[in-house]
Amino acid sequence: MLRAFASVVGKYSETLLLIAGDGPLRPLMEKLAEDLHVSARTKFLGIRRDIPELMNAADAYVMSSAWEGMPMVLLEAHASGLPVVATDVGGNREVVIDGVTGFLVPPKDPEALAQAMLRLIELPEEKRQRMTEAARRHILANFSLDRVVDQWEALYRELLAKKGIVL
Repeated sequence: MLRAFASVVGKYSETLLLIAGDGPLRPLMEKLAEDLHVSARTKFLGIRRDIPELMNAADAYVMSSAWEGMPMVLLEAHASGLPVVATDVGGNREVVIDGVTGFLVPPKDPEALAQAMLRLIELPEEKRQRMTEAARRHILANFSLDRVVDQWEALYRELLAKKGIVL
């Protein structure tokens, strides 16, 4: 992400990257940000308890994971109305509809990530707004509590029917 962000800052010098969380790789990430000359535009926020507020203040969400399960943070980002740029790994494709609610790129490809970030930045406001609305609709239609409960109930009914038990 930092390598991709360096390309973005090269074109849009006022861009800011917020990184919430902490872990053993943080010192290496901070050093890389310095080496890439983006440390002034990158804020390492540490552990935060105000993620919804941060998302509401952001223009987009970027996830550069090499692997994922079902990324709750992407669900949260879309529910907050954020378009997403994410790597095409794990469950990301279930959350991000490429070109509709955000952009998917191959993992471990900083150039592709940078191009998708730039593409999002350069979207006309009307298209960006449509992406935001599509993201919210997609989450409500597929991942709301009611929808998930319906999916679990259907699964249980299917499994019971296979055993000859009908409710």
